Amino acid sequence: MGGSFFIGSRFTLSSELAIVINAKNNASGALNSVSGDLDKVSKSGKEAGLSLAGIGKNLTNVGKGLTAGVTLPLLGIGAAALKASTDLNKGMANVASLGLAAERVEQLKGAVQDYAIQFGKSTTDLADGLYQVESAFGDTKDTTKILEIAAKSATAGVAGTSEAIALLSAVTKGYGDTSAEAVMKTSDLALKTVELGQTTFPELAASIGRVTSTASSMGIKQEELFATFSSLTGVIGGAAEVSTGYAGALRSIQNPTEQMKALLKSMGLASGEAMLKM
Repeated sequence: MGGSFFIGSRFTLSSELAIVINAKNNASGALNSVSGDLDKVSKSGKEAGLSLAGIGKNLTNVGKGLTAGVTLPLLGIGAAALKASTDLNKGMANVASLGLAAERVEQLKGAVQDYAIQFGKSTTDLADGLYQVESAFGDTKDTTKILEIAAKSATAGVAGTSEAIALLSAVTKGYGDTSAEAVMKTSDLALKTVELGQTTFPELAASIGRVTSTASSMGIKQEELFATFSSLTGVIGGAAEVSTGYAGALRSIQNPTEQMKALLKSMGLASGEAMLKM
């Protein structure tokens, strides 16, 4: 061009609790033996108490760790998921406001969710893009296909889906063919122009519409239109400057000045359109 989360927590709690009571029941010295064993029991009991206290402390630390390392992130993920769902529903409500039936909106919502996964774009971006598709082209059998092409173009061109649709609709509507096939052709030409020229997809999207209708009415092919932007961006400026200059040049050919008329006559041409065809 001339651009989940895994929460793992592993912990091992290991402790040894050993209370050894050795009882000797001998006929002679019985009390002494019991007394000695009771001393051992007392000592072991204290050790056991300390071990249990340590386990309790470890479990407390684990609980704190779970709260900080697991619970809070999970709460954050939940909040983000809720917001994304809410934003998607708002976007689809906007689509529904265009007069679509509830069943159709639900169908289109599924496409938005699928494309979000496929192209790594947010459902909000795609819902906004869908609204633009419906606004620009109407609801047709090609709606989801056009949205798919726009999402793919936007991903490749590092742009928003709405920006891609602005470009695709401006060109295809200007040339009078808004089928999915025509949209795909325009997408390919636009991405090639970004690759060969010195512009970006968003810049091209914001500029090319200024000259599309004029170029189409004068018989200039899409390939020639995009070739102009590919050749002149970086030479006379960005896409905005190219579109302004190109539009001016085409207008002067459509409505030639006396000087231009004389030039055309000297070339044996009756009009500026004849010069373009030649």
